[in-house]
Amino acid sequence: MKRNSVTIKDIARNLSISHTTVSRVLSPNVSSTISEKTRARVMHEATRLGYQPNHAARALVTGRTGLLCLLLWTEGVHDDYHARVIHEAHAAVQNQPFELCILLASRHSFEKNPLGPAVPMTVDGIILYEAAGFAPALVDHYRGIPMVTAGAYQNDFRLDTVKVDLETPTIEAMAHLIGQGRKRIAYLGSGEVVPLMGAEPEQYIANEDRHRTYDRSMRAAGLQPEYIHTGRGKGNAYRILTEYLKNHEAPDAFFCHNDEIAIGAYRALVNAGVKIPEQTALVGCDGLEEAEYIGVPISTVFQPVGQVFELAIEALVRRMADPDAPPHHIVVPAIFQPRRSSLI
Repeated sequence: MKRNSVTIKDIARNLSISHTTVSRVLSPNVSSTISEKTRARVMHEATRLGYQPNHAARALVTGRTGLLCLLLWTEGVHDDYHARVIHEAHAAVQNQPFELCILLASRHSFEKNPLGPAVPMTVDGIILYEAAGFAPALVDHYRGIPMVTAGAYQNDFRLDTVKVDLETPTIEAMAHLIGQGRKRIAYLGSGEVVPLMGAEPEQYIANEDRHRTYDRSMRAAGLQPEYIHTGRGKGNAYRILTEYLKNHEAPDAFFCHNDEIAIGAYRALVNAGVKIPEQTALVGCDGLEEAEYIGVPISTVFQPVGQVFELAIEALVRRMADPDAPPHHIVVPAIFQPRRSSLI
């Protein structure tokens, strides 16, 4: 029997049970009325025969495929933050009647095709994570598929949104640093932000809470903003800051665009003999576990990614049930977590 030709009826016939029972076992939302013994038999036979779900056939019966698509904006999915995003997205669907497919979007993918990665037309819904800059093009092309944008970047409010508020905790983090009398506070970042379709480069910053709030906080305190562009990731942050410290005195503090950059900066500062936090304070963003377990735990703005995905899936389910309802907008607060790297 060919692997891709195995059906639910084949499994049922081999086990002498109804195809309805097999269907309930293999459904993403497994029925609690099926005994564990029957479930184990069905799963064993499905595996032996090489059964693969036919989402198109499921859609003919139920009107749904049970597939959700996560479109993840990333220029570097190998980093720890994106690994956490994928893990949290997968965890969020475990107790839902859905399976998850993941597509990665980048500038390159949109240069190849203005519509970006080809989203399967059989999906029940799409979650755009940190890809809101391309939402206008996608929502027009995939009209009819429920869609929600999630994460810190939002710009198309025709869609349901689950936005992470980074502005409030960034205000808190800056007040924390300025309140200690630190005057020279540098913003350490990649120098890149999520692009907006049809926007000019200077408009990009207006969509980025951390950068904008840092700048406003510094100017409100009568201090001069200072930017050090590191590129992406720990390695680039380490190399750029190492070179910088050879010719410049370390600032009183760094507000880092994310924890990856903060961890690279930490190693550069330690190697240069700069004492943290006595000479220089360090604050990151995202809430990576690694940042808590290095020599001097790094203060961070924690992003509740798991909660964001749970709310995004709930928003998609509501949209499936009521396609014509007005857009629903949810704001999820990020949390400033001060640790030793900025406490004196």
